Amino acid sequence: MAEEHEIRDQLLSRIVRGLVNRCTDGVILANSDLDRRGVRQEGRLWRALYPIRQKQKTGEG
Repeated sequence: MAEEHEIRDQLLSRIVRGLVNRCTDGVILANSDLDRRGVRQEGRLWRALYPIRQKQKTGEG
């Protein structure tokens, strides 16, 4: 089951990177640490964006 989730996360990450690469004017990411109930948000999509966020922090992107 964990391996299946890992594969899904990798596929989601590839899809997100492919879509981001098509954006000529850039992408604006907005984040809220907590949802409306006060629970920390850390979903699959946010994890899929992790490589892109890291590039941005290091000045590569």
